[in-house]
Amino acid sequence: MFGIHGEYQLQQEGDILIIHSKGPFNTKLVDQFSTEMETIIKNLPAAWGQVVFLAEDSMLPPDAEKSLQKACSRRREQGLTASAIIFVSAATTFTMRAQVCRIYDHVGIHYQFFDDSAAAQAWVATKLKF
Repeated sequence: MFGIHGEYQLQQEGDILIIHSKGPFNTKLVDQFSTEMETIIKNLPAAWGQVVFLAEDSMLPPDAEKSLQKACSRRREQGLTASAIIFVSAATTFTMRAQVCRIYDHVGIHYQFFDDSAAAQAWVATKLKF
């Protein structure tokens, strides 16, 4: 049996979650992450956003992608309004971008890709005002 693959850190800044992650990931990590997110979401306002930093090879195998898609659908129901994504030292951004697009397009979450944190946070804050 395989252990957890990947790392993440969560930080709340008002109505925005800052997520730093480093892959590659597996389903066990996605499930652990989702459980921790459920606890944090309880303390967030009705509408909230996130800025996600994806470091290195943050790709998901198909089962982990499906698990994350289900979790994102639940988060949308719990108020996730916008997600800004920043790739950090990633060699496979084309594939990672395609996975992110599939997940967010499927569940209907507004998202955009950025190169810097300030622009990403400003975009999320703007989306939360509407």
